[in-house]
Amino acid sequence: MKTKVNLQKNVANPMIVAFCVIVALASCDTKDVVKDIAVADITLDETSLNLWVGEKTNLKATIEPANATNTTLKWSSQYENVAIVSNTGEVIAVAKGETTITVATVGDIKKATCTVLVTDEADLEYVNATVLGKGLDCGNHFVIQFDDSVTGLPFPSGYWNNVYYEYNLPEEYKIAGKRISLAFRAPKSDENLICTTMGPGYPLIFIVKVK
Repeated sequence: MKTKVNLQKNVANPMIVAFCVIVALASCDTKDVVKDIAVADITLDETSLNLWVGEKTNLKATIEPANATNTTLKWSSQYENVAIVSNTGEVIAVAKGETTITVATVGDIKKATCTVLVTDEADLEYVNATVLGKGLDCGNHFVIQFDDSVTGLPFPSGYWNNVYYEYNLPEEYKIAGKRISLAFRAPKSDENLICTTMGPGYPLIFIVKVK
C-alpha cells in the first residue's frame, strides 16, 4: 500500500505572507524618523565695533530657528593682523586697522559679518570733564560732565547739558569734583547699567582711557 505525501504541507500561503507584510509596514512609527532642520538665518548682536589695541569683546551669534539640527559655527577674521576671533566669538584687537569678522554655518550656507575698526592708543582723543558724583540707583557708576559738547555719540551735541553716566571709570577717579581728561566711545549692546528704580536718567558713555 502506497502512502500519499502532501507536498504543500510546508509551503507558506501567499495570502498569509502578503497580510503579514502589510501589518509589519503599518506598525512602523513615522514619528521616530528625525528630519534635519536647516538653519534659516544667522545674525550677530553687533554689525560694527570700535576697539583700541589690546581690547577684547565678545560677539554673540543667534541662529534661526533655535531648534536647527546643526548649530556648529565657524568664526574667522579677514585680517588677523588687525583683530583675531576665537571659536566662541571673542574678538581681540591686535593692531590699528580695519577687518571684518565673519561667522558662518557648516558649509558656509548662512553668514553674518561685523566690521571692526581698531584704533591705536596713541590716536585716542582726550576731552576734559568733571566727576559730579555717584549716580542715584545704578550701582557704583558715577556721573560726569564734559566741559564742552562732544561728538561721536548717538545723542545730539550738548544732550542733557553734557552730563553722562560713565561705564569703566577706574576706581581711583571716582571722586566727586575730580577733574579728569578722558577718551571715550559709545557703549556696546552688552555694556549697560543695572538700575534699581528710576533708571539712569542720563545717556551712557564707555570710558576707554583716563589721564
